[in-house]
Amino acid sequence: MKGFQAKRAFIIAAFALALVGCAAGPPGPGSNNASPSDSASARPSEAPVPTPIGGENVVASVQPEPLIDLDCSDFAGVASVGTIVGVTERDPRGVIAELSDVVPLADIVRNAGGLACEFSDGGLWLAPTAEGGVEFNTAWRGAAIFIVPNVGAGADDLVPDFSCGDPVNSTQSVCVVDFMAGAAWVTVAVSTNDRGETRRAVTQQVTDIVASATSKAGPIVRSPGTFQPPRDCATLVPTAEVGSLLGGSGVIADRPIQRLVAAEATFLTENIGCQWYRENGSTTADVHVYPGGGWAADLTLPGLGATPIEIVGLRDGDTAVSHCTDLSAYGYWICRVEIVVDATWVRAIGSGPDQVTSTGIAVAVAQTTLTRRG
Repeated sequence: MKGFQAKRAFIIAAFALALVGCAAGPPGPGSNNASPSDSASARPSEAPVPTPIGGENVVASVQPEPLIDLDCSDFAGVASVGTIVGVTERDPRGVIAELSDVVPLADIVRNAGGLACEFSDGGLWLAPTAEGGVEFNTAWRGAAIFIVPNVGAGADDLVPDFSCGDPVNSTQSVCVVDFMAGAAWVTVAVSTNDRGETRRAVTQQVTDIVASATSKAGPIVRSPGTFQPPRDCATLVPTAEVGSLLGGSGVIADRPIQRLVAAEATFLTENIGCQWYRENGSTTADVHVYPGGGWAADLTLPGLGATPIEIVGLRDGDTAVSHCTDLSAYGYWICRVEIVVDATWVRAIGSGPDQVTSTGIAVAVAQTTLTRRG
């Protein structure tokens, strides 16, 4: 496991150097969120995401209500704390969950019955840099709050922590704090611009509110017919099959590591996430499933400029597109197949030394996942 974690650390560092624009994410429907580092050859034309053919079997996708008895107005008091006095409520969808990806953290959390809120003066707390990476935006002022209910004992597999951007005038600037409050996992981004008093005050206020809130037990009741594949990774895509894709035996199945822990926490509750790798291998495979998350795909996919793709197992009313990120300067590519089937967003991801290998991995695990449909 240590070898893989070291590899992940290298990948994260490479993302920070190689990617630009990805952190912004789509502010809303129809926005263009394509990364300049996405491969032009992977998408020869700016073809729009195809409109589903439709038919009697199309399942409705609706953003679920939070499983925790809170809404963003419960946190409005943070606008009166310390150095963030006077900030206003804003759309929290600007920041994505992963440096190399396209999915807003807010959408991942909301699809798991969680809550995503922001009170700020605008802009992004995690933003692109002129050098082509992403970093905490020290000019941002505010607090962003992401709550994943019903994590409970699963939090033993997560890491409470906090990290901060470069100091401004020898004081902390923007920090991200990850912690448990009651049975919920909480990720808070907060500008502090003092000796940490604002960060501590916001964190305490959020902790008190979340810990005293009641929650409904999951799973979320989705629309009848919603595609909900098995959570067990060996059942979702058999390990032997993954081994043939990754070039050998000794495949390890694990939960995907996410840069922002609130996203990872959802894989312990409502969303489904699997990653397969070999300890000394150069390829990986992922499947991320957002059951009922077609609503989130509708907000993100139109802005990608992704290429429609044929996948075995598609039916009338389904959508499938692909897009790649060229990180060959660091020895690999990441290619993704995005599928919306029966109201669910399925994301198959391949990482390998070239575009063909990475796309092949993504297509193969996507097709196997689709065989789990009824």
